[in-house]
Amino acid sequence: MSGDYLKSDKVDQASTVWSTCGTEGALNINTLVRLSANDKVAKGLITLDFSIDITRFLNNLVWQKCT
Repeated sequence: MSGDYLKSDKVDQASTVWSTCGTEGALNINTLVRLSANDKVAKGLITLDFSIDITRFLNNLVWQKCT
């Protein structure tokens, strides 16, 4: 492939994890990009630019009141 590409994913509700009241939670995102060729002398370049659509992300947060 030559050129730009875009990959998007959605996190389903089944993966909702609540942090303990009074603590901060962490969001872990794992990414993997791999470049391979059948030709042993082939050369290639691959780059990864990672971004989050923060507006969409914040609109999909679910809040729960601590008791």
